[in-house]
Amino acid sequence: MMDLHELCSEYGNAPVAAVMGMTERCLTDIRRGYTAMTIDDFFELEQAYPLFNMLKTVHRIGLVREERGVSRKFRRGRRRRMPNDKR
Repeated sequence: MMDLHELCSEYGNAPVAAVMGMTERCLTDIRRGYTAMTIDDFFELEQAYPLFNMLKTVHRIGLVREERGVSRKFRRGRRRRMPNDKR
């Protein structure tokens, strides 16, 4: 079973990005944890590469996103407006 990084090492960035319907640059951003993957990305990879391990990919990229502080849990919530706020 291979995660996304291992797929790219084995098959190359261009074929994997093509399966996902994105550029190699977008794939690189996902691998580095700058951009989150979508359900569609997982579905396409699973269809094209039977050895693709979704859980291993989530764990590996999730750790990177947590280290960099870009995961959704680090986002600040919306500021609540006060009734007398005129914005």
